[in-house]
Amino acid sequence: MFEKMAKEKQNRIHGGVILGLVVLALISAAAARGENRPLSWNATLFGGGILGHNGDAGRFIREYERYYQTWAEAYQTSKSGSLDWPGIGMEFGGEIGYALSSRLKAGLAIERLSKKMEDSLALGSGTTHFMDMKMSALSISALGSYSVPLTQAVSIAFRAGLGVLFGSWDRVLRRQFPNTGDEQVITGEYSASGMTGQASFGLTWDLTPRIALQLEGGYRLAPLSNWSGKNTYTMGPQTEETRGDLNYLELQGDERNPAVYHPSLAVGDPHIVQGLVTYQACKAGFSGFRLKAGFVVRFGL
Repeated sequence: MFEKMAKEKQNRIHGGVILGLVVLALISAAAARGENRPLSWNATLFGGGILGHNGDAGRFIREYERYYQTWAEAYQTSKSGSLDWPGIGMEFGGEIGYALSSRLKAGLAIERLSKKMEDSLALGSGTTHFMDMKMSALSISALGSYSVPLTQAVSIAFRAGLGVLFGSWDRVLRRQFPNTGDEQVITGEYSASGMTGQASFGLTWDLTPRIALQLEGGYRLAPLSNWSGKNTYTMGPQTEETRGDLNYLELQGDERNPAVYHPSLAVGDPHIVQGLVTYQACKAGFSGFRLKAGFVVRFGL
């Protein structure tokens, strides 16, 4: 068994070496071809952050935290921990571009946007709320840019583009009741799609004729309002599943806090929820200001 595993490991190493040599050969061949031809093509790898509260995703976390803080104060009990939806999400991806002229470039970018949290809060009664939530999206955009040189090595560029957005949203809410030993779990899996647009200013610094450092800041418009999916409710041995469009609900508080609303994310017909105050189709996306950095590699074909 161990001999077989060692052999498989050796094969993987050999395969990795061969793959690396092939990649190096392709890069060398592309570089050689580009020596006598214009460096019209370029590839960019980048990463950065995007600011925003993500609509009802951030609102759900803030209202859930506020509700239990008010609940603890009203019932004069303790509350430890907190739920905090981060204000900054991650963005990374790549772009392939073609220079139409010395200043004008067209390109196609594929980007991954994501944000997540894992927090918990506990009440004096012993109930603990664990919340895991993650939103992500895949963006595919056609881009155009117009650059203006500042020096021989530095230029600025205005970039804009339109594309499509495919969103994914997963959450788990787990409530533990130590006094009874019970546990309640709510799992949500949702998806949505829509259009996205972006506009930004960038700064490019040529390190060599082929390699450049790029910094860029701007705004992305990426709303998603057609979320749908399923919720799974588990309490002990019993499990129930609902499917449909995703709605953001506010449920009436208890008798001590009639003006405080408990938030909920429900799928299907919201009218079946008892104590409903307001509801709306859930709106959550990745619109916000963004800042990213990356490396540009130019080559000819």
